[in-house]
Amino acid sequence: MSERAPIAGLRGAIVWLCGVPASGKTTLAEGLVGRLRAADVDVLWLDSDDLRAVMTPDGDYGPRDRAIFYATVAHLALRANRGGVTVVISATAPHKAPRDAVRAGARRFHEVWLTCDRAALRGARDIKGLYAAADAGAITRLPGVGVPFEPPTAADAITLDTTDTPPAAALDALLTALGVEAGDRG
Repeated sequence: MSERAPIAGLRGAIVWLCGVPASGKTTLAEGLVGRLRAADVDVLWLDSDDLRAVMTPDGDYGPRDRAIFYATVAHLALRANRGGVTVVISATAPHKAPRDAVRAGARRFHEVWLTCDRAALRGARDIKGLYAAADAGAITRLPGVGVPFEPPTAADAITLDTTDTPPAAALDALLTALGVEAGDRG
């Protein structure tokens, strides 16, 4: 992709939005997928909340369940990508291994780490009540609280702080980081 290209320049790429719960992965992915579809790009969106309900409905979020879940997400992304589909993944992926596996197997891979101030993750952003439950001791395996989050270490990884950034501005920042022309942002 050139330094600045139309959004269609993301055709054939995999974009993995990772970060702790409530950092904005699903919201940002929804915006990105909408822009890609508007540009007539074939895109598969793999969202962890959606997939967990089907793949591990009774999962306990333990190390084994997480490993199986993220290995499966990585496998699905690579299979679709090899078939020519652009893939957007919105999944916490607290461990680097599945993200690194996708990086190694993808034609083009963009790893996007969404960061957010811990205080901002509480309250209105905590729509699932995960942090409230973790703070009360009811959840012990929440990434970033009870499970360490391994940030990307690749030099080309994109980091976006979503603490005080409205969704539209975060999407604009993501498109800028991905090298998409300002005029092709809808």
